[in-house]
Amino acid sequence: MFNITGGEMVILIVVAIVVLGPNKLPQYAKQLRELVRNVKKMADNATQQVKDELGDEFTDVDWAKLDPRQYDPRRIVRDALNEDDEDDEDSATGSFDDDDEDDGDRDDESPGSRVSAQAALRVPGEPAPFDSEAT
Repeated sequence: MFNITGGEMVILIVVAIVVLGPNKLPQYAKQLRELVRNVKKMADNATQQVKDELGDEFTDVDWAKLDPRQYDPRRIVRDALNEDDEDDEDSATGSFDDDDEDDGDRDDESPGSRVSAQAALRVPGEPAPFDSEAT
């Protein structure tokens, strides 16, 4: 938990003996032991209270599946940014791409090289659509 090695633990004990003195050290060790016991008891009580309030459905939750460390933020952002472009392209061409695999060629494109479906359908020489109520 604290990543303290054996040598560091020995140094801490020696410093505690020097600072506290051999007379008060047992008293402080007992207080530390009681503190650790109370904290553990409070944590166990809180866990039990959460289980009691959430019921049996709480025990069936797969916590490993919900662990945020398993997600790659780069992939989440890339998927979110490409989601709108893919929806526009699919609706404009009438094709639906249901496979979830990456094609591999998307990573080589720069963001400015893609043309949106609305821009591709616009007639040259005609003014761009304008919404007077947009802010």
